Amino acid sequence: MYRAMVVLSLFALLTAGCTQEQERQAREAVEEATREAGEAAGQATEAVGQLGEPEVQITSPTEGETVSAPVTLQVEVSGFDLVPADGDTSGETGHLHAFVDREPTPPGEPIPTGQDDIIHFAQTSLQLEDLEPGEHRVTVVAGDGTHMPFEAAASDDVTFTVE
Repeated sequence: MYRAMVVLSLFALLTAGCTQEQERQAREAVEEATREAGEAAGQATEAVGQLGEPEVQITSPTEGETVSAPVTLQVEVSGFDLVPADGDTSGETGHLHAFVDREPTPPGEPIPTGQDDIIHFAQTSLQLEDLEPGEHRVTVVAGDGTHMPFEAAASDDVTFTVE
């Protein structure tokens, strides 16, 4: 609606006191501007859609690796912007949950807060300070700003040994 008013106003200003040839040129200029505005809006919509499905990949430690404490968990994400939990449920932003030596919550259920073996974080690196020597399994699950896992299961897990 607003764009149409702007285009009509621009057309009226450009054609005031013009010859027929000038009026035709003004009309073509307005039509071109309208086409370009529509293309720009389409490109912006495509850019939002390019976020794609949320994905999580643990890059370190690697599966089966033996590491020293403290363990630095490295994660890569795509398909969403990584931010602290803020209530956003758009699917465009989210944060991570590290389930340490426990199973993740079932799909569709909120991820609990206040539990020592579920760490909520919004960085691509996390220090696991208190792991005892032995085998450990960490599952990282991406969720929205209300601690709900994304509908498209965005998770990864790794099993490693602390020496």
